[in-house]
Amino acid sequence: RMALQPRRLVARRSAKRQFSLRHPSEEILIRENNCFVAYYQDFLPDWRTLFSLLRDQVPWQRETDDFGPQQRLSYYMGDPDCTFKYVGLSLEPKPWLHEMGNVRELAERLVARVLKREGLVAGRHQGQGEREEGRGDGGEEDTLRLLTGCLLNNYEEDGSFIPWHFDEVRAHGESNVVMSLSLGGPRRFDLRRRELLHGTGQIGDNVKDPNDDVKEEEEEEDISLLLQPGSVLLMAGDTQEHWLHRLPDITGEPKPHRISLTFRSIVPGYEHHRRHQHQSQNGEGAEKMDSCTSSTGH
Repeated sequence: RMALQPRRLVARRSAKRQFSLRHPSEEILIRENNCFVAYYQDFLPDWRTLFSLLRDQVPWQRETDDFGPQQRLSYYMGDPDCTFKYVGLSLEPKPWLHEMGNVRELAERLVARVLKREGLVAGRHQGQGEREEGRGDGGEEDTLRLLTGCLLNNYEEDGSFIPWHFDEVRAHGESNVVMSLSLGGPRRFDLRRRELLHGTGQIGDNVKDPNDDVKEEEEEEDISLLLQPGSVLLMAGDTQEHWLHRLPDITGEPKPHRISLTFRSIVPGYEHHRRHQHQSQNGEGAEKMDSCTSSTGH
């Protein structure tokens, strides 16, 4: 993976909503072979406020990827040059929403503590904490960010499910952090070892092909949990190389309205550097290598 040397960015502090952080209980789901997955219930006690703000204020849109129009609505925000590519999409980051308040900082605090404890690389990247319109109290702070991008997913009631897949994390640095904060109704979430996905398609395609003969019934080693509102699911290390996950479509199981904030440790400039490097080596027609596939929904 490409390692970019972080540089310090001096930014003014902005007046923003201060959400309180509860010290949540930790349930470690996977800790093996440099894979780490943990669940933190009650991470954000005031989740209802954030849910309402994002539901009503975000300019949601429905992306069309290699599989057609997505079931869910989404919105991608992040630091400059933190392009996120998956399922044939290339998302350029929009400015961090003012409605987010200090949630990003609270998330980074938890991630930094866990990565240090687990001995996983906590790569910090040049980040932009606040945008021009949000500055103004005269303070300054150095920002070296752990979480540089955030994909917001809006799962409408009875609407969306995500099949077995693993996330595209090629641009996520050495720590490969994917941290999902759940707001709204509770939702079942499943994990399965990748070698237990039986199908005729290539697992490298990241997401289940509907024509594959995939074993959908539960395996003995499957891990299932209910993502409660205000909770966080953290995946890091080599998790995406060894584990799949999904939001299942279970007949009779409720699928309430839910918004997830999936924070990511994207290296600024990674995709630009990768494209430029590939074009230098291969000349024209290099854009094909940029097509990568993953549902990236939690």
